[in-house]
Amino acid sequence: MQPVGQAPTPLPAPPAAPPVPPPVPPTGWTLTGLPAAGAASAATPPPFPVQSAAPGAAAVGAGGLGAAPRGRILVIEGGYGNSGRRTWGRGGPTQAPVLSAMLAAVSPQVLLAADAVDAVHLPGAGDPHTVLAHLRAASRHPGPLLIHLGGHVVADKRGGQLQLTLRDAKQDGLPWQAVAAELSHRPAEWQTLVIADLSADQNAWPYLQGTVSPLSEGIPLWAVVSPDPEQIGTFTRALIEALHGGRPGAGEVLAPEQLRQQVYSVLRPDVVILATHAPDRPVFRNTARRGEGPSAD
Repeated sequence: MQPVGQAPTPLPAPPAAPPVPPPVPPTGWTLTGLPAAGAASAATPPPFPVQSAAPGAAAVGAGGLGAAPRGRILVIEGGYGNSGRRTWGRGGPTQAPVLSAMLAAVSPQVLLAADAVDAVHLPGAGDPHTVLAHLRAASRHPGPLLIHLGGHVVADKRGGQLQLTLRDAKQDGLPWQAVAAELSHRPAEWQTLVIADLSADQNAWPYLQGTVSPLSEGIPLWAVVSPDPEQIGTFTRALIEALHGGRPGAGEVLAPEQLRQQVYSVLRPDVVILATHAPDRPVFRNTARRGEGPSAD
C-alpha cells in the first residue's frame, strides 16, 4: 500500500515499437535465386559460379559450357558492299537482312552450348557507335560468348586500317581494331569465339593474304573471307546445316574442328579461311544426340 502523502510511483513506459520501413516502390525486376534469410557469405561471391572438377564430371561441365554461367550471343550484320542483289547504299534498294534471319532460326542453345543463352541481333547495323556499345557490353559478360560478324570489309584510305562496312553509307564503318580492343581483356576461362562471314574489297584483299592477317590479330576467330560479296552467307548457311545434322556418335558438345570438313566442302577455292581460336574448344550443341539412348556412344 502506498504511504499517505507520498507521490505515486510512475508506471514504466511501454517499449517503443520498431520503426516501420517505408514501402518500396515496384522496380519491374524479378529477383530469383536469392539465398535464404540468415545465410551469410564469408566472402564476396565471384561474378559467376565456380566450376568444380568433381571426379567423373562430364567434359561439358569442366569446360564451362552446358552449365553455369549463362552464355551470350551477339550477331552483328553489316553492309554487303557493291553486291547487286543486296545493295544497301544511299538511295539504293534495300533487302531484309540475310545472316540474322538465318541465325535467328537456330536455337541459341545450339549455337552456344549452355543451359541458358541470351541472344542479341543487330540486323542491318548502321551506326558504329551503337554497334560498339553492344560489342562492349557483350565483351564484359562473365561467361561463354559467341559473336557473329557478317558483311563487307574495306581498307581505310587514310591509314589502311580494315573496317566492316555498315548499312548506312553516310556513317563510317566499324574499325576491326575496335573489335579486337574490346575482346582483348576477356580471360581465357570465359570462352570466346568470333565467327565471321565476310567479303573483302580489292583494296583490302592484299592485307588478308599475308602470313598474319590483321583480321585475326588478337581475336579468337573462325572466319571465311570471299572476294565476291555475293558469297556472304555461304559459310553461315553451311555451318547451320552442319549444326542441324550434328555428329552422330560424338560428344554432347562440338568444337569447330569437328564441323570443318562439312562446312569447307561448299566453299569456293578463292576464299581465305582464318582460324585463330583455341583448338578443340567445345562450343556448339550436338543435335545428333537428341533422342538417342544411353548406348548411343
